[in-house]
Amino acid sequence: MSLRSFIIVAVFAAYIHYPFFSSGQVSGKITLLQALDLAEKNYPSIKAKEAVKKASTYHLRSVKDEYMPDLFLQDQDLFASTNSIIGAYFSNEGTAIPISGSLKNNSYQGIWSSFATAMVNWKVFNFGKVRADVNVAKTELKESTYDYDNEVFQLKVKVADAYLLLIALEQLEKVQQDNYNRALSFYEMTHAYSNSGMKAGVDSSIARAELSKASLLLLQSQKNVEVQKFNVMSLMGVNNNFNTDTSVFLSKVPIPVFPDTSALANNPLLKLYSAKIDLFQTQAKIEKLSYLPSLHLIGAGWARGSGVKDVNNTDVLNSEISEGLPFEVYNYMIGVSFIWNIASAPRIFSEYRSQTFLVKEEQYNYNTAYIESKEELNQANLEFTDAMEEVKESPIQFRAATDAYNQSKSRYNAGLSTFYEISQALYVLNRAEADQLASYNNLWRALLKQAAATGDLNIFTSKIK
Repeated sequence: MSLRSFIIVAVFAAYIHYPFFSSGQVSGKITLLQALDLAEKNYPSIKAKEAVKKASTYHLRSVKDEYMPDLFLQDQDLFASTNSIIGAYFSNEGTAIPISGSLKNNSYQGIWSSFATAMVNWKVFNFGKVRADVNVAKTELKESTYDYDNEVFQLKVKVADAYLLLIALEQLEKVQQDNYNRALSFYEMTHAYSNSGMKAGVDSSIARAELSKASLLLLQSQKNVEVQKFNVMSLMGVNNNFNTDTSVFLSKVPIPVFPDTSALANNPLLKLYSAKIDLFQTQAKIEKLSYLPSLHLIGAGWARGSGVKDVNNTDVLNSEISEGLPFEVYNYMIGVSFIWNIASAPRIFSEYRSQTFLVKEEQYNYNTAYIESKEELNQANLEFTDAMEEVKESPIQFRAATDAYNQSKSRYNAGLSTFYEISQALYVLNRAEADQLASYNNLWRALLKQAAATGDLNIFTSKIK
């Protein structure tokens, strides 16, 4: 990787910004594994997915309670008039006021009355609709669990990548610091030669320009490190400075791993899409079953009191509360209720077809994700192979560039070479030093890409434990 490419990546990273969301405090060195744990513990999107998973757990419990019968208890004490005539009325879906009474002539004298009920309604048979509801709740829990796992996985990949980029930028900063020190030393040497008349003054001016260029590169590198460290801190949920752990990533060569497409079965994103397919399939089954009838077992008892008294076959109204509230008559009921909304067939069929197309959508999403994951895995395997070659070759390039710089410096001091030759050697050395550091970072990031494609982060983390 060239120095120019490194700078482009660093400048791009400088425009990424994540706001703080936690006031967590850390200090000193934080390893990459610790960074992953902090992110999982603090990041808001993880907490949101965890809340959804817990909600799905309680929803499953509530759906299972549908197997239990309903028990209704009611008691009401009313003060009202009792005028009524014989005739039918529509309940307006349960919102109509009961119209039972005894007086045909309109008397607006109010009397007290009481009414209490206890009723059990048990759906003893409904063609598996409750069982289907439970299955939907189970698949919802499965889907929310996989959604949570995928969110955690994607965040950890993001944190690991940001951490590795931070290490790369920190090392690039050191490279630019070394480059600046060499440019400064060279400027001081040429300046001294120019003042003594041993070298042309133009060499000193060019060396000063090279020193300014090295200074700008160093400042840009320092800025990129600060911005990227802020990004990593935000992902971890902390708001104070820390140091990265580079003990592994600048020297250790991980054992090559080349997963094949069979490893994609562990990909959390593919598991999530698979769970969504199952969810819509079970919901489609519920829509299909909702057309079928249900059989209810009903048992009820009720009591009634009224201020209307029958005196000599004549209704007499008594407005005293003590005459209206005490129960006077009691009743019971037991039986079965068979309910079937036959006219709902067109609506249910349309809903069922809607669910089947949602199933197809998730199947296509799964296929798309599989193709993308397969391509990412192939690309990651190729990048890992290339990075291994870079790790082998970059030290050779660095040693050769160092020798060339030292030789050019000696030749320049002896008056055997021009300023252009030593400045070119300085640039080649700077690039070689950056490439050597980048080669290890590229290797670890390729390994991370393999883990990201397969959905198994242990491929990456096991190499740094």
